[in-house]
Amino acid sequence: MRVLFASTHNVLCGIAGYNSDMMDSAARVHDCDVAVFPQGNPLSRSEMLGVADRARMYDMIIIQHEWSFIGRNSLEKYDHLRIFLRRLRKNKVPAAVIMHSQFIP
Repeated sequence: MRVLFASTHNVLCGIAGYNSDMMDSAARVHDCDVAVFPQGNPLSRSEMLGVADRARMYDMIIIQHEWSFIGRNSLEKYDHLRIFLRRLRKNKVPAAVIMHSQFIP
């Protein structure tokens, strides 16, 4: 199985460390890759859609979600996530979302 992980990566970040541990474990039996969410520089809508389209090359995507990874304000953050998940569904890519914080508008 080919698994795409979407997360911060190779930076001093608890989520990046958690994701690296998950990838290391999954890589024992699956082919794994990472789509990097940059720390401190939220992804734009087009960048999020690019990740969703890239995920078509994989059997599934595991998303390490934290609100600071996407959008610049509350409305944009919610909108980007909603559109991202819709694109994954349209692309028929199974997704697991691990929420690391709660949405507080």
